[in-house]
Formats: sequence, structure tokens, C-alpha cells
Amino acid sequence: MKTWKVRTESGNIGKIKLDEYSVYVTEENITVNIDIVQMSVAIKNELMRAVETAKKQGSKELSQLSKRYGRNVSSVWSDKPVIKKFVYLCITYCAGDSVKHYIIMGFEDAENNCLTAECKLAVIPLSYMRKIKERIISRIYNHFI
Repeated sequence: MKTWKVRTESGNIGKIKLDEYSVYVTEENITVNIDIVQMSVAIKNELMRAVETAKKQGSKELSQLSKRYGRNVSSVWSDKPVIKKFVYLCITYCAGDSVKHYIIMGFEDAENNCLTAECKLAVIPLSYMRKIKERIISRIYNHFI
């Protein structure tokens, strides 16, 4: 595991420590997900802001679906901190598009585990991308060759 610096459009926001990774390949894109095992307080704060936005958006969408289908589904999140289910660095290349870099976090409500959502924080390509590319190419090569 190695610690890496993270940047957004507003500048450096902290460091993350990466762990295991997985590679997904389809005809249209290649996605690499790298588990984040540790992150700085500044990155956690940025993610918490993204969580609040995702909770509001998710509640709005769930409320609209409930009305459309005549169901009474709770779309109100509790005031307790959310339960983090996963967090990872996602690097995606779509054919004909640029490479996208996000920190993605999945979470659920502390009182109602039926309320789940994901949020993502766009990050700028990091200085260690060459090293990550080398590891990914090596893994793909070793798997298929």
C-alpha cells in the first residue's frame, strides 16, 4: 500500500492510501476500481458534502417513484451519520472519451438500510497514474498471456 496525493479543481485536498484493485473490461470501456483504505480529513469532508447532495437527490427520486406507483416508501434519511459500505478510486476510459477519475462511496442510512445511495467526487489525474497503469497492464498481461 502506498499513500498518494489527491487534487480536485480547487487544488490539493489530501492523501489516500490505496489497496487491492480490480479491472473490468467491456467492448466500450475499461474500468479500474482501487479500494481506498485510508484518507485524509479533507477528503472525508469533501465526501460528506457529496453524501448530503446524494441523499437529497435520492430522497427526491424515491419520493417521485413512490407517487408514480402509488406506494408509501419512506424517503427520509435519519439525522444519524450514514454507514459507509465501500469507498474506492474509480478510473474509467470510455471509447472516444477522456479518462475519468472519481472517488466513489456507497452508503446507507443508519436506521433504514433500505435507503442506500452512492456519491462521487471528481478528482484530477494524479501524478502516480503511470505507476497505476503499469500495475494494471502487468495484471492484464499475467491474466491473459
